[in-house]
Amino acid sequence: MLRPPLSALGFDPARLSMGFRTAIGCCIALFLAQILGLEHPQWAGMSVWAAAQPLRGQVFEKSAFRFLGTVIGTGVGICLVLLSQIEISLMVTALALWIGLCTWGAGLRRGIPGYGIALAGYSASLVALIDVGRPEQVLALGADRLATVLLGVLVGTLIAQAFAPGRAADGLQGRVRRHVARILRARAAGPMPDAEAQVLLAKLAALDESLDAHGAGSAAGRQALRAARRLVLAGTALVLEGENPPPAPLRDLHRLADHLEQGRDEAAFALCQGHPGLSDLALSLRALEAAAPAPLRVPQHSDPAGAREAGLRAFGAILIFGLGWALSGWAPGAFMLLGLSVMISVFSSFETPVLIMRHVLLGQVLAVAAMLICQLLLWPLVSTEMGQIAMMMPFLLLGPFLSAHRRTGIAALDFHMVFLLLSQPQIPFLAEPAGLLAKGLAVVAAPVLAWGLFALIWPAGPVRRLEHLRLAMLADLSALAASEAGGDHAPRSRSRLLLRALPAAAFAQKVTPGDPALLRRARAMLVLQNGITALQGLKEAPGREGRAARAALKRLEMLSTAPASALHGLRHIAEHAPAPIRDVTRALVPALLRAAQE
Repeated sequence: MLRPPLSALGFDPARLSMGFRTAIGCCIALFLAQILGLEHPQWAGMSVWAAAQPLRGQVFEKSAFRFLGTVIGTGVGICLVLLSQIEISLMVTALALWIGLCTWGAGLRRGIPGYGIALAGYSASLVALIDVGRPEQVLALGADRLATVLLGVLVGTLIAQAFAPGRAADGLQGRVRRHVARILRARAAGPMPDAEAQVLLAKLAALDESLDAHGAGSAAGRQALRAARRLVLAGTALVLEGENPPPAPLRDLHRLADHLEQGRDEAAFALCQGHPGLSDLALSLRALEAAAPAPLRVPQHSDPAGAREAGLRAFGAILIFGLGWALSGWAPGAFMLLGLSVMISVFSSFETPVLIMRHVLLGQVLAVAAMLICQLLLWPLVSTEMGQIAMMMPFLLLGPFLSAHRRTGIAALDFHMVFLLLSQPQIPFLAEPAGLLAKGLAVVAAPVLAWGLFALIWPAGPVRRLEHLRLAMLADLSALAASEAGGDHAPRSRSRLLLRALPAAAFAQKVTPGDPALLRRARAMLVLQNGITALQGLKEAPGREGRAARAALKRLEMLSTAPASALHGLRHIAEHAPAPIRDVTRALVPALLRAAQE
């Protein structure tokens, strides 16, 4: 009965349900932490919100990485506090190095593992900055931090076990199967038009993006994820090779699509035999078979250039603003630096951090307002810490409505986290409006600073990330050309190239919707990959043929560093090499021209 009215008002019922179970778990964790005598009970509530995810497996995996990241970060934070006894600027420099390193590492991993690496960075900030003036208590603070996080993780996990839905991997795998079947039927219809190929590739990118959530939390889930991703990559190859003739007789392609939709993997695998153009699909079908061994590991897509930029940005920001805080002696500045360490590390991996920052700022402004109302108007009415926690409940139970509404959903997590961070129960409590306001302004300054940093220093967005992907693909192809074990390296290189083509397709649709240039570049990259693999197989041939293959590979090693030189040398080889090498290199010349185009 509530669904139509809620939807009409802009609320998502599923997110509202998730928000309420998380808010209730947060309240339980707060009360339990207070009963257990922990010094910072609000940290337990923060852990419940931080680990909140739609699916049970995601909660389990994120909770595990949160605890692991907290253990590492707390240990580093304790060392930093001890270092501050020598010189505060030395501590700030070490903190900047640590956060820069963790931000770089987080940029190299996707999903929840990347979150755990970033968390190890700003957990050190939490310990080092909150207790920098009390080094004699740092071990107690570290133990309190670990205890509260563990309590929050346990409560959040139990709530998820009881109420969160499990993964629906079969449903997602079914959608992947149906989409690849659609691609097979499109290939049977003849050369694939660019517009149709772009639509099919964008759908594959969306399916790939949703796979990580459904593979979290169990070994079986991760194996199902790898198998489904293999099928996505096979579909990607079929789309990118759509200009070629059909990879099998038309009748076989239609039968193969039917088998795939109906889950008849053995029959589908048998139809793939003898058709080299279906080798990617055959590999994915083997992975889908229930009795098959663990499928070939899919290499993970990463953005090394973006990760390097994010790490340097984080290091520089924490160093400059940290030294400014240390020299100024402004006590609330510790909260500003703590918030900045979170913003600059966690949001660096987002597609467009600048756009996210306005939502983050909104959430934190609302949190500071709620904190001021709670502590200036409600906390003076009670005389116990348990009473103070009770006064926080209305604000925490308001959070689910923020998280479920389409306008405030992104801001909701920051509302909860900042409200809890600034609300440490303590008796006696002396309400000091000026001090509370200064602390709140310091916290709100963090997203403002991060906003400026993301906008001015290596501005991240679809255009920049698309260029990073192009350069990464060229670097992969150069590495394949330089590989001594070319044949062994080729399958992994091909998988990585196909995996990079998916986010590239998604970014291209945001930068230049409908423009087929990206599709054609991705097709050119695949032509280069196939050609380099063929040359690797010919380099040991006797006489002129082997020498020409090795010379072509030497030129192709320069793809990522000097594409013009690679093109010039390849053209010369294509004109003078013996027949087998000439045929391969002639096909590579136009592909190199298109692939290297900025």
